[in-house]
Amino acid sequence: MQRERALQQAAKQKEDSHSLPPDQQLAKPPDPPAVSHPAPVNTQNEPKPLESQLVEHEAEPVKHEPESPAKSAPPAVIKELDRQEVE
Repeated sequence: MQRERALQQAAKQKEDSHSLPPDQQLAKPPDPPAVSHPAPVNTQNEPKPLESQLVEHEAEPVKHEPESPAKSAPPAVIKELDRQEVE
């Protein structure tokens, strides 16, 4: 009786083993492929975040105007210039 059960189990295992090649019988099953979700499509005509930042933070043009010596010189030089003008 035990022999018959052992033979039946062996036959069943043999049938199952035919479905896979020998190198895959003891290997773990492959991982399922990773599901990647596509990026949401922008259906409205909204600017991208980077574009809106560029528009908001545009630099103003620099004006290069010659300055008077009083604006650009340190106070000690200004005093000397005043003395020269008085003399």
